[in-house]
Amino acid sequence: MFKIEQFFGAGGVYPKRWWNFAQADILMDKDINRILLEEGLPQVPSSLFNAANIKYILTESDAPQRKNFKLVYDDDIKIYENKTVLPRAYMSFSKIDASGIEDSRRIFYQNPEFNENLHVVVENASAFPIEDKNNSGKAEVLITHYQEDKVKLTVSNNKKGILVLTDSFYPGWKVFVDGKESPIYPVNIMFKGVIVDAGEHTITFIYRPAWFVPTILITISSVLLCLFLICFEKTKAKWVIRV
Repeated sequence: MFKIEQFFGAGGVYPKRWWNFAQADILMDKDINRILLEEGLPQVPSSLFNAANIKYILTESDAPQRKNFKLVYDDDIKIYENKTVLPRAYMSFSKIDASGIEDSRRIFYQNPEFNENLHVVVENASAFPIEDKNNSGKAEVLITHYQEDKVKLTVSNNKKGILVLTDSFYPGWKVFVDGKESPIYPVNIMFKGVIVDAGEHTITFIYRPAWFVPTILITISSVLLCLFLICFEKTKAKWVIRV
């Protein structure tokens, strides 16, 4: 759909974290390599839709009976609104530490104590304790700028916590808190998170892969070399004519 983001997309190559988060073992037909959204939908836990900021579900058949799904359109297709969806960006003040992607998935989907509305699963961030088990902190989060390679937010929070941006965690992204670079942690298997102290902050996520600067330098060098060769050829031609 034009300018409407789709979590499951239209096929193609998906990152490993997407497969682990999206319950691909339920939704994927490996024989024909396509997503079986209609058939697999009843088996997908609500935590996936909530944590991934999936607010609307479009389907040609009836969605599974869930308290958080409300039918808002019923014609050639059915549109359900997810009433318990989490925001695109939000602060969490209660985290559960995971040692890696598999441990994160186990906690997210199999730990009965985990509630995506109260906690986040964070990998490799045990050195930063966040102890508010009731997630009672307060925060205002506003996305002020959004494009494919840069996201800017303002945050006002009364406690130390973790800012979650429900965009894919992927190599090459950097985050700056008030202009200072900070680590990005994988949150809830496939999303981005950054530790934020209490106060008012400006957070900027920028996509700058390792090859970005060398590519720019090579491009500039190539342009300069071409200009040099053009000027050299013109100078050579004039010299030949004079002789």
